[in-house]
Amino acid sequence: MGSQPLLERHAELEQLSTWARGTRTDGSLVLVSGPAGIGKTSLVEAFLASRPASRVLRGACESLSTPQPLAPLADLARGDDHLSDLLASGAAPIAVYGAVRDGLAARRGTTLLLEDLHWADDATLDLLRYLARRLTSVPALVIATYRDDEIGAGHPLRVLLGDIGAHSSIRRTTLRPLSEQAVAALAAPTGVDGVGLWHRTGGNPFFVTEVLAANGATLPPTVSDAVLARAARLPEGARALLATVAVLGRDAELPILRSVAPSLVHHVDRCVDAGMLGADRNAVGFRHELARLAVAAATPPGRRAELHRSVLAALEAAGAPAATLAHHAEEAGDRAATRRHADDAAQHATRLGAHRQAAEQWQRVLRALPATADAERADVLGRCSYACALSDHIAEATEEAEQALRLWRALDEPLREGDTLSWLARLAWMSQRVDDADRLGRTAAALLEQLPAGVELARARATVAQHLATHLGPAEARDWGRRARELAEQLGADAIAAQATIDLGLSRALTGDLGGLGEMRTGVAAAIVARSDDHAARGLFQMVRVACVALDHEAVDERAAAAQAFCAERGVEFWGDYARAFRAQNLLHRGQFDDAVTEAGPVWHRTAPTSPAVRTATVAVNLGLVRLRRGEADPDDLLDVAARTAVLPSLKGSLGVAAARAEAAWLAGGGQAVLDEVRSAWHAARSVTDGWWNAELAWWLDVLGAPEEVEGRGGFAGGVAGGWQPAADGFGALGLPYHRAMALAGSHEEAPLREALAIAHALGVHPLSRLVSRRLRALGARRIPQPPGTDRWRDGTLTAREREVLDLLAEGLRDAEIAAHLHLSARTVNHHVSAILRKLDVSTRAAAAARAHRESTK
Repeated sequence: MGSQPLLERHAELEQLSTWARGTRTDGSLVLVSGPAGIGKTSLVEAFLASRPASRVLRGACESLSTPQPLAPLADLARGDDHLSDLLASGAAPIAVYGAVRDGLAARRGTTLLLEDLHWADDATLDLLRYLARRLTSVPALVIATYRDDEIGAGHPLRVLLGDIGAHSSIRRTTLRPLSEQAVAALAAPTGVDGVGLWHRTGGNPFFVTEVLAANGATLPPTVSDAVLARAARLPEGARALLATVAVLGRDAELPILRSVAPSLVHHVDRCVDAGMLGADRNAVGFRHELARLAVAAATPPGRRAELHRSVLAALEAAGAPAATLAHHAEEAGDRAATRRHADDAAQHATRLGAHRQAAEQWQRVLRALPATADAERADVLGRCSYACALSDHIAEATEEAEQALRLWRALDEPLREGDTLSWLARLAWMSQRVDDADRLGRTAAALLEQLPAGVELARARATVAQHLATHLGPAEARDWGRRARELAEQLGADAIAAQATIDLGLSRALTGDLGGLGEMRTGVAAAIVARSDDHAARGLFQMVRVACVALDHEAVDERAAAAQAFCAERGVEFWGDYARAFRAQNLLHRGQFDDAVTEAGPVWHRTAPTSPAVRTATVAVNLGLVRLRRGEADPDDLLDVAARTAVLPSLKGSLGVAAARAEAAWLAGGGQAVLDEVRSAWHAARSVTDGWWNAELAWWLDVLGAPEEVEGRGGFAGGVAGGWQPAADGFGALGLPYHRAMALAGSHEEAPLREALAIAHALGVHPLSRLVSRRLRALGARRIPQPPGTDRWRDGTLTAREREVLDLLAEGLRDAEIAAHLHLSARTVNHHVSAILRKLDVSTRAAAAARAHRESTK
């Protein structure tokens, strides 16, 4: 509400207009970013004012301690009965997202504005992910604003941006601070020193205008002081109104404000005239969230709690969302109301797949419980643990489940104790503590076997079956799975029956019986019907894994896309990351290195470097191998991370590290130093039903001069048994070009070596190119082709990584942004930039960027 001076934004306005014109055929999602107060809202409002005939839909995320899921859709729903009904009925998220998409498509030229995504809940972020994939067929413009200085590497919005960054519908604009000249122009009428003001505020437009508005001759030391100085000039009643509006939140609806503070409403115009508030027909609000926070913080705690109590009563009467009521109830210190509303909010968030928000609401319930409520506390701890696990906070989930277990034992509740042990077994597996998972699962089943058979026993049996199927104890897995499913079906426990069906199918599929795949599909479908998102997502991922084992590339792509879409729409991040990690591994095998990095990147940023999870180790090996094969810096850093986080040889982590180290040694012309590691890993791999690692490690033992007998398959087995030609043929048939080139490199004939070199050049794998070139030269070959692009720079040859850095430099990216894009450290990027400047004989980054532009047009 209100406006800020709009200076130095002509280029951004023109860019928005250009993108808007493009939506006549294809839709776009425009991401407008910058720090608080930089003028994102002012820019968007100026743009919308320039298009008065267009249809505009608005939504905003609230800075509540725990946001209401899909809160930005509340305004949209007021004019859309279908969407309103879906939200009110707790419909599945995918139905809500589809209704939003249909609403955008219903009228050409619609603009949807979503503000402050840095406060967004999981379901809202999933909506953006859904729209990003589908906007190309919707003639609409979606504008989303966010503070880029408030989203760290692990922030859910940062993960979303990584997920959708490559979509063709995405557009970005980042607002910069005002220049010294612009600030001086604003300050000139007031007599304030513009240069000093620019240095004090950093050119932030909101900071500048607030300081000027509060100013006499002295600059306030902080923006908060500037806001409060302006407020201090108002009469007492107007200041009291500001405190009430600050407690109400972003936009205070006038009917609610009249109910809370009937004697103060007449001060609204005074506050608007003073520039503190903005107003429309239905609501009032602060011109900026920073101003609201300043006023709220300056309100005495007792008065603030009293205001929250009044607001809570008014909002309860108005039927406000549960998350909003829970926030005000907690701030008011009303424990009973907090428990009631937070419970409702948690269940609503769960239905919408906003599991992070559900966990935060359950934690709010815990804070409101009396110290003596042990049974209720244990129950809520279990619910909170489950929500934390679904949002990939496994350590937190484990801690809460262990607290619940202690309470159930103290209360002598063996049924709940056994059920909690079963859940802890699943959490142990999710954090790679396989021995603990097996022990806890069997302990739970043994305890529950002593009690009347119920769903808890069925769940415990299914949990043991899941671990055995995943960790390749197929015969025992089928026994546990059958008993779990039979009991679950007798009890009508559909979700548990679906879980057991998935693992019965998996135990067959991983032993080569692909008929098990149909059983897995049946289990996934049943889990979806039972609204068991967790098991459905796990089943979808395991189907990706089966395709990876079979090297069925098309099936990997198809199943991974389905798994990732399902997990994104249901907020089940844990299994979505697994699908990404295994697809990235498959892309690496296929020689699609850029795609492998793109796929692995979001998982790496979300989990690395300390998460003890198979997906972390898998993506670390993937990214390390890409660096190794391209001849880039620091592959060992990533392999070391993989070695630390992969504590399960049977789930590929340490096996992949050993194979990667063997490859590195071979490319460097050695290998003896890694023989013991490779031999140890190969012996561990022999228990793996998936023959890939068994065979690859045997291949490396053979190549490095220590052949061992092995029963494998494909090119690896052919290499061990029959030399390079069978291996090359096998790899070619499997669609593995890099491995085919490695096999051909084992030849002592010129023609196969030239084919290996051509493949290496096409893939951009420079260490292998150099190795093959050396072998060709040793044979006396002439006119050995050089890698493409090695003569691109007349003043010196840049490496592949340096060319990548320079291309991003030419796009205006800073070192930190380049580092994030290429999965490097900022220090490594700085070293690359220094090398580029030296090789191109230029002294500045701008000169290097200009040189890149000139070379690209030749």
